[in-house]
Amino acid sequence: AKQRYESDGLVTMEAGEAETLTLPEGSVERIEEAKYGAFDEDNGQWLDVLPKVEKDLAAGKPLTVGNASLGGDPRPGVRKVLRVLYKPKGESVTMEIVEGKQLSIIDCESVVEATYGSGETWTNVLV
Repeated sequence: AKQRYESDGLVTMEAGEAETLTLPEGSVERIEEAKYGAFDEDNGQWLDVLPKVEKDLAAGKPLTVGNASLGGDPRPGVRKVLRVLYKPKGESVTMEIVEGKQLSIIDCESVVEATYGSGETWTNVLV
């Protein structure tokens, strides 16, 4: 399975046919989207499999990707992929702000570290 982060704080996981996809147990706040189909999104032949996989994936249960487990074959004869977009729980975010600029943190449970500096010289500024 491949993982990539999106700029809006969501994570996309992909797994091809016969691969197993597992989301880390307890790490999912919510699953936004789950679709099964071919890599070329332009043809629109994707199955919405969110209702089929949401509960098990959010609970950390492994899912083997295939036509039988996902309810059909949206593109016969073409290799398919399961693509899951989810929001992780308790995600750690690192923000770097250039001197003279303002930092705004919105909707944050806690700040665990704040440092100021450059190169080898850093000062803890968490108050």
